[in-house]
Amino acid sequence: MIKDITIGQYYPAKSILHRLDPRVKFVGTIAFLISLFVADSLWGYLLATAFLAVVIVLSKVPVKFMMKGLKPLFFIFILTVAFNLFLVPGKVVVQIWILKITEEGIRQAIKIGIRLIYLVMGSSVMTLTTTPNQLTDGLEKLMRPLNKIKVPVHEIAMMMSIALRFIPILMEAKTDAADFTALEIQEESADMARRSVAYNHLEDKIKVITGDIRDASNIFGASSFHVITTNPPYMIGTHGENSPSTAKAIARHEVLCTLDDILRESAKMLMPGGRFYMVHRPFRLAEIMSKMVEYKIEPKRMRLVYPYINKEPNMVLIEGLRGGKSRVTVEKPLIVYKEQGVYTDEIYDIYGY
Repeated sequence: MIKDITIGQYYPAKSILHRLDPRVKFVGTIAFLISLFVADSLWGYLLATAFLAVVIVLSKVPVKFMMKGLKPLFFIFILTVAFNLFLVPGKVVVQIWILKITEEGIRQAIKIGIRLIYLVMGSSVMTLTTTPNQLTDGLEKLMRPLNKIKVPVHEIAMMMSIALRFIPILMEAKTDAADFTALEIQEESADMARRSVAYNHLEDKIKVITGDIRDASNIFGASSFHVITTNPPYMIGTHGENSPSTAKAIARHEVLCTLDDILRESAKMLMPGGRFYMVHRPFRLAEIMSKMVEYKIEPKRMRLVYPYINKEPNMVLIEGLRGGKSRVTVEKPLIVYKEQGVYTDEIYDIYGY
């Protein structure tokens, strides 16, 4: 089911919409959704249809792929249409026992059906052409004036980022593992993650625990996991952040945990021969390697990620083995973009397109 939900997914392609400022797409999407409920005439629906068709063509996202997003809503669609079809009073056209279908009910059912379909497809166009990072950063910039009235803009953007990129949900879609456990120290973020799990009906496979990574081995017990995956804070201290207590600062900077905390607790929780996976920044690579060895998580594979072939790497992917022998394989670089807005063939293969 998760693979059929297009809202929140990203479809890499070279299009005008992919290059468009995410703030423009966000405002445009909201305006389109509002127009669906304001328009109440044939010409209004024809205009919305023409606009949506043009936008889909410009996005270069296959219509078949976009239509998948309607599958999870099929039951809701039928139920909503049925309610309007049978319960709206008016001139009776057909009567079956106590059920009456009226002219007004037919018109209302058609309107509601069109609105639901266009609402899902219109929202999908925005998320399919905008990466989660671009979307959350765009939303934060768009809402920045609200800082003046004490609206927690950073926290709201962080919540959306977690909702769209919740790691265990992505792993569930890509692996055959039986169950997943996530640990999050911020209660608001953990609550958002739980709602994402519930939305995707994955409560039996994914558990979200609120707790401190520094106490993880006591929470879960020693040798309790075959695999640990982590995307830890990259920056040391509070460099670049005015307030070390904000959700974004906690996610990006070593405010509440350090690299030592991550590796120490991971070494305790991994079973012998268990795998450790981490994404980090290359400028800390020497420190990462030495500390992994110190905590007996032997580095086994490493891959540098380059935004462009002629740029410096900005990410490093590392695999470690608890209790492994000393031997590391450095894989070929992973290049993300061929040119501005155009992904490499390998990125397309990774995302399954």
